[in-house]
Amino acid sequence: MSQTTKKEYDKLIRELNFVELNSIKKDYENGRFVVRGVVNRRDVLLKIIPNTDIQKIESLKKEFMIDRLLDKHNKNLSLPMVAKANVIEMGHNNIFTWVIRRYYAGSSLSDYKPNKNPLYGYDIVKNKFLFKGNKIIPQIVENEFSLAKMTKDFRVLGIKKETIKRRYAEDLDSGNIEKLSKILSIDLSKTFEFYQKHKKEYLAKENIVACMGDLVPANILIKNDGQVLFSDFEWFCFDNYMVDFAFLWLFLRRYRNWQKKLVQLAVRNDDDRLCFRISVIREIYWWYSKALIEYQGPDLLDREKYYKKLIWARYLKAAGESFEVLMKVK
Repeated sequence: MSQTTKKEYDKLIRELNFVELNSIKKDYENGRFVVRGVVNRRDVLLKIIPNTDIQKIESLKKEFMIDRLLDKHNKNLSLPMVAKANVIEMGHNNIFTWVIRRYYAGSSLSDYKPNKNPLYGYDIVKNKFLFKGNKIIPQIVENEFSLAKMTKDFRVLGIKKETIKRRYAEDLDSGNIEKLSKILSIDLSKTFEFYQKHKKEYLAKENIVACMGDLVPANILIKNDGQVLFSDFEWFCFDNYMVDFAFLWLFLRRYRNWQKKLVQLAVRNDDDRLCFRISVIREIYWWYSKALIEYQGPDLLDREKYYKKLIWARYLKAAGESFEVLMKVK
């Protein structure tokens, strides 16, 4: 344990008038903490990271900014409200940056700690929610539709357009597609052709909306009263309206009934089906490019073996063929 870090942590706790109830994570060696407690009689979660983690700090700043923009959106009674976990305060000193969020009695849909799955590991729904999909999925879809109503006028938002980029790159690199085809031993020519043919309409202005950008089960909170809340908007973006739905659908790969319910409620016509397919392609292409082409670590061969048999590889191929073929992949 770093005595210096513990001393600085204890000092910060006192300065914030924070009364700790229980710790979720205490990593004194790396200066990272997530603790539940009370500030000014409010039940909160306090997240602390070291100032040396520049990338994470920038993500927290963005999340704090988006939270304030969503608060402004939610004050407009003519628009549907986005159900979200509220951020109360953000601050920093010469050692730490911290965020205080409201604490909600309940649980996330999956754990925040990834399992040994080399690709994220947030795709296992907690047992207590396994038979509640018919109540949870409709709330998720409704909340997504509410988020999509957020204004796209950057002047009204008061931010620069480049501050919030699309979730994924607009184009697929043909060279990378060929490399992935060889690595995965599947023909991705139809996938690439389909994307090239429809990307213009997919990225048309009318199809771009506010997106959470990281709608994994771990970022979906289920309160004890059953209400669904979204948390963690550090990947917030303006992208195609099917990006979030396709993203969550991929992470629900183990749960066919959940996937079917999501598609039933969110994918309603031919335009939706086209945009859903392209969103699946963009997302898997980006994940696999990062994990198999750009990554050159010592376990690359093990990764290739795993990704080759993973259902997402089959999704990538099927999405280029038809929506019906994609839905039948097992």
